[in-house]
Amino acid sequence: GLFRATVGSVLGEFLSEARPRIARNDGEDMEAYLNRIALNLIGSAIREDIVALDRLMVSMIPKFPNLMKTYEEARRSVADLIVPVVAEAQRRGELRVADPQTVVDQFLAFVVTERMRAASFGLEPHHITESDRSITRERVVIFLCGYRPR
Repeated sequence: GLFRATVGSVLGEFLSEARPRIARNDGEDMEAYLNRIALNLIGSAIREDIVALDRLMVSMIPKFPNLMKTYEEARRSVADLIVPVVAEAQRRGELRVADPQTVVDQFLAFVVTERMRAASFGLEPHHITESDRSITRERVVIFLCGYRPR
């Protein structure tokens, strides 16, 4: 219980920091918005303390299976911050209509999760690189090719 509470506290702090950066700025086009939030989320997710927590959680899940629920709740909380922005973009005709939750889940998996894992495995540094910026731009364009209105 104490471990889960500690993890919940750290993840809550992470979400508090992410929340104000998720909002879409007035006049910001969807591509610029997705690039900005992707880099913000990547930057937060690859911090050394968050990577250390991620490694610890993954190693402890076999011993404490309920930790997976905490982990999933945190991921869902981040996604839930983006869902209303996607739904509004769909209402405006900027994105084709699809389940907004699925759209966000696919965005996070395609654009954010792989970089987070690379940092967790020690394959990439704990800061945003120029390569991250370039790859993120490319992935956002590819993602939008699938979700722009046809």
